[in-house]
Amino acid sequence: MSPAAAAAMARGALRLESDSELQAATNSTAQSEARERPWSASELGPIGELPELARPNAPIGVGGLSFAGQIDPTVTPPDTTGAIGQTRFIQLVNRRFGIYDRANGQLINSGTLNTLAGLGVGPNSFDPQIIWDATTSRFYYVMDSVFSSTDNKLSFGFSKTGSPSNGTTDWCHYTYTPADPTRFPDYPKLGDSRDFIIIGVNSFEPDDVFVGSDLVAISKPPSGSTCPLEIFKAGTVLDLRDTSTARVFTPVPANQIDTIATGYVVARNGALPSTSLWFFNVTSNAATGFPIFDGARGLTVASYTIPPDANQPPSVPPFGYNPLLDTLDARPTQAVQALNPSRGTISFWTQHTIFATGFAAVRWYEMARSVPPACTPTRVNSRPTRLAEASRQPSSLKNVPAT
Repeated sequence: MSPAAAAAMARGALRLESDSELQAATNSTAQSEARERPWSASELGPIGELPELARPNAPIGVGGLSFAGQIDPTVTPPDTTGAIGQTRFIQLVNRRFGIYDRANGQLINSGTLNTLAGLGVGPNSFDPQIIWDATTSRFYYVMDSVFSSTDNKLSFGFSKTGSPSNGTTDWCHYTYTPADPTRFPDYPKLGDSRDFIIIGVNSFEPDDVFVGSDLVAISKPPSGSTCPLEIFKAGTVLDLRDTSTARVFTPVPANQIDTIATGYVVARNGALPSTSLWFFNVTSNAATGFPIFDGARGLTVASYTIPPDANQPPSVPPFGYNPLLDTLDARPTQAVQALNPSRGTISFWTQHTIFATGFAAVRWYEMARSVPPACTPTRVNSRPTRLAEASRQPSSLKNVPAT
């Protein structure tokens, strides 16, 4: 593996050099602002007790299934992701998959990500994503697959039906090779439109130098349970730029819960602090069926910057001290586009972790989808929710395996 790929596998998402320097300063500021007091009962109690959730239309957790998920104790961070369909729940972690019966939580099948990708035992496959697409009744996945230090691919595929029972014959498996396979496509994020699955990545040279954020769009398969050969209509746009030609960072396509032909992608501003989020559209050429990538459109939001690392309550087993949790770097991590029943219109939701006064907080956004699609989305709601008080105790532990 190249140094970039090895670092992504061992440490998690790769960072911009400027962001790493900024986070060190943010951590220092947060530590100086942290209050010396014990954790409050509300911070240690169930999330439903927090006062900001005691309001109309707030999500309410209800009783449901609880069962053990997948784990690979040899890999950190776990990069846990999952999707639920009509009969199945599928969980992916570094470097395993699990297929569960959604009715009772029973494990139906499990194995390595290489098995799910149809790659045998050779490559290193990690950093997975999976979504459910109700319009085609399929699961779609994507992951990094490193064949060598100069051969980096994206493995992608889909279930033949809405109820897969294994990771081999119930799936169609493919790989996508970038134009320059020496570049490592870090942090793949998966979304879709009516016509395409859409993948956003941050690309790094083998020596861990950032060279731009890219988008890949691949046409969805026709209906049926066979695996099509060489019928995909795919396209790529490299090194996404904002309206001032500056680089953006971490493009995240929305998982669309509708049949709209336009796919929407959100990205963080390249330089921080910033008051901008950037949007890109993916549409289909009416004559050829190949993807068309529109230019950037900016949305002004409240200022955001790198959050500090977050601590955990004291004496968390098995460490006996306060291990820090990596809160990332203000990049968006998911995006969903669906009907908001209270508004009766389609909305676009995303979120990222930001620096609030003395602590890290998640700020989420709801945006009205633009009409026509090429217009800039309009923010209709946003709110920060506190993660945790910034840790005052330094620690080198920032990612731990999930159990």
